[in-house]
Amino acid sequence: MSPETIAVSIPLAFFLMIFAIRYLVNREKLAMIEKGIITDYSQRKRKISVIRWGYLMIGIGLGLLSSFIITKLAGLAEDEAPAIYFSMIFILGGIGLVMAHKVEKKETREEELL
Repeated sequence: MSPETIAVSIPLAFFLMIFAIRYLVNREKLAMIEKGIITDYSQRKRKISVIRWGYLMIGIGLGLLSSFIITKLAGLAEDEAPAIYFSMIFILGGIGLVMAHKVEKKETREEELL
C-alpha cells in the first residue's frame, strides 16, 4: 500500500469505528425505551460524567496556567520546565476530580432525600 492510501484509510477507519459504536449505543437505548426499562439512573450518570469532565478540564487548565506562571517568574531553564508542567497538571487535575466527587456525593445525597 502506498503512504497516501494509508494516510487516508486510518482516519477513515477511525471515523467509521466511532460512528458504528455511537449507532449501536443509540439503537440499544431506543430498544430499552421501547421496552420501558430505561431509568433515570442513566440520565444521572451522564450528568455526573459531564460534571467530572468539567472539573478535570478546569483543573488541567489551571495546572497549565500556574506552571506557566511559575516557570516565567522563576526563570527556569528549558530542561526544568516539563517537570513543573506535568506535576502541576496532575496535582490540579486531581484536585478537580476530588472536587467533582464531592459535588456528585452532595447531589446524590440531595436526590436520596427527595
